[in-house]
Amino acid sequence: MAQVLFAPELVIMWAARQHRDAKVLAEEFQIKGRPGWTKPHAFFLIMGGFTLYKRGKPLRVLEWRDLQVLAGAGRIAWPDITEKEIKDRSKGDYLSKGIVVLQTTWFIVQFIARAASKLTITELEVVTLAFSTPIGITYYL
Repeated sequence: MAQVLFAPELVIMWAARQHRDAKVLAEEFQIKGRPGWTKPHAFFLIMGGFTLYKRGKPLRVLEWRDLQVLAGAGRIAWPDITEKEIKDRSKGDYLSKGIVVLQTTWFIVQFIARAASKLTITELEVVTLAFSTPIGITYYL
């Protein structure tokens, strides 16, 4: 949270890198014979959604290199989770995301209208508007 307040551009870079990596991984694994592998699968892998188990006990979280090497060597089975199952685990739904977008858009419209009407704008409103841009980009990514 402190990083978002003091250096929001770093969070944008981090989100952009994850977005790019997920796209590249999805394309790479589809080329290597995993036709059902999609971008949500890649995001799930990047965020640590797959765990390596031995005799029913979790050993560690799988990274993409681990999954590629172990599955390629035949030491583990390739995950067969569907995109629907991954999206079902998401904590955000379209209603909550829509409310956030609507509230932010409404704030920006009000800010512009107040500025055009030459009404007083507080420093807090200016800072909030400044933070809405990087947060919007991060939210998209």
